[in-house]
Formats: sequence, structure tokens, C-alpha cells
Amino acid sequence: MAAIRTSIVFCLCAAAFTLGCGNGDDGGGEAGSGGTAGSGGMAGAGGMAGAGGMAGMGGMAGMGGMAGAGGAAGELTTNGDFEDGDTSGWEFFPNDGTFAATMAQANGGLWSGNLVASVPGGGGPPSFPLIKQANIGIGTVQPNSTATISFDLFGSVAGAGGVFFAEFFSEISGGGTSSTVILGGGPLFPDGTWTNYTYQTPTGNDVSGGVTLQLKADCGANPGCTVDAYIDNVSVTVP
Repeated sequence: MAAIRTSIVFCLCAAAFTLGCGNGDDGGGEAGSGGTAGSGGMAGAGGMAGAGGMAGMGGMAGMGGMAGAGGAAGELTTNGDFEDGDTSGWEFFPNDGTFAATMAQANGGLWSGNLVASVPGGGGPPSFPLIKQANIGIGTVQPNSTATISFDLFGSVAGAGGVFFAEFFSEISGGGTSSTVILGGGPLFPDGTWTNYTYQTPTGNDVSGGVTLQLKADCGANPGCTVDAYIDNVSVTVP
């Protein structure tokens, strides 16, 4: 069934900070992993038992375009629209969740990526799967420049404590980050309408390791929680 698409435009300022790590493997960087109840980290937004990290950032945002698997001027992502029919170009850290390319939903084209966090009603381990376009743009991205990040989001959240986070890291060669940004300043909540999120945010003062876009569905250890997120048209561009 075709879904209606809306666009959300954000104005972001240049704040950068470091997040503490929760439990679980988030695949490197300084991102908090699984910050809902039972998995550590600071609450993402008022009262929500959400994925870790303190919010802070901003940037002007325009309307998001379609993200291809490269080709646009300054485009850094690979297979951001999943039209390769697989998850190539993406790093996946399961953390008791799942990720797959699917034709069940798409916002233009035939494919999207489906990231699912789920905890059984009777309880279970924390579920906070995450995916990354990791260390992209090495030698291309400049320090203290502006990156534009755009993606489309669709899906559902059931039960208590479910959230979705988009984070952007300026990576230092050899490890560590010079800047960590939660895009939008807090958690996002996928629903039954395709929504575009576009942000402009500054890179850190050291991008020798490129930049990383991380997307995370997070239920923590909340029984009966499910975050079923479809992601499409992911783009990271630099001037």
C-alpha cells in the first residue's frame, strides 16, 4: 500500500559532545548503546526510557532528496536507498535485533532497510540493533565543515520504551571521535507515514577517520516493546 510522505525540517546548532557507552556492542565510536531501561545510558528525551546519550545539536535543514548509492555531488553513502536489494554498504550490530533489505515497504524504488528491536512480553535481553555507514568520506570530508544528512523513516513502535535514534560522528583515525551529534536532539518515533528527516550539522575538528552515520532502534529491556523501522533514501553529503 502506498504511504503518504511528509518532510521534517530541522535547524541545528553546532554543539558537539561525547556520549557515554551503555552495555552491548555498538560497533565502536563513542555512541551510547541501548539506553532504555535495563541497558544503561542517559535518557534520550523527557521521561522516555530511551537509547543512551545526552542530546545536543542543531543545523539548518532543507527538504531531503532521494539518496542513491553514490553518484550525487558529494554523496558519501553506499546503497543508501537499498536498491542493490541487499544491505551492502552497511555495518550491522545485532544486539538482539534484526536488519534486512525488504520489498515490504519503500519510499520510491522497490527496496528499503528494515531495522527491528523487540523484547518478548515475558521479558528478555535488551534489544537495540544498530546500523552504520561507517568511516565514510576519508580524505574528502573537511574538518569544521558542514555535512547534510537525510533519510526517510516509516514504521511503528509498540509497547513501552521504544525509540529510534540517528547519530552522526566525526571519526579520528586510530579510534575515538572529535564530535558526536544526536540528530534532532533526541529520539525519533517511526509511524505509518513516510517522513523525511534532513539535517545540516558541522563536522568536528578532526575527521581523519571520516564520518559515521548510525541509526538505532532501541527497546532496552522493556517487556513487550517492538520498534519496527523502515529506512530509505539515506544520504550524507558534503560540499
